[in-house]
Amino acid sequence: KKEFCYVAEDFERDLETACQDPTQIQRMLEWTNCCYGGTAPFQICDERFRCTEILFRPALHSESASATAPGPSLHQAVLDAISNTSKDLHVRLLRNVVLSGGTTELPGLANRLRSELSRLAHGGADVQVHSLGSDAAYKGALTLSAAPEFQHWWVYRDKFDSETK
Repeated sequence: KKEFCYVAEDFERDLETACQDPTQIQRMLEWTNCCYGGTAPFQICDERFRCTEILFRPALHSESASATAPGPSLHQAVLDAISNTSKDLHVRLLRNVVLSGGTTELPGLANRLRSELSRLAHGGADVQVHSLGSDAAYKGALTLSAAPEFQHWWVYRDKFDSETK
């Protein structure tokens, strides 16, 4: 997904571009048919950014026949979480929004989230969004577990095996 999809900074503008000159955003893909073997080429165009727009406009999903009521948008969920903290933390939290995980590596996601949060934040707060990548949680756990202060929490294989039987 991060190779072929992206988050549009301005969804309407990219949609217009896709209609006027689709070659600007088209990509050719090879589809491998698991059942019959072989590959078949196909093009994706506005699907590249339409599929990610649901993160910011969940109501797009509710337009399908089988959809349930949408939840909040990504930026609204972040703002709601920040709003549920002490008011004196709001400015600091808006300056330190951290993204981690596979979907957060989509090109344009951090910029769009920053734009949307800036638009909604009160008083023109300075919003900064940092993307750490998909392996940030793993690296953090690895660093923490390797710290000498953490060694008393280690569980060795023989102890695990003896206590889980």
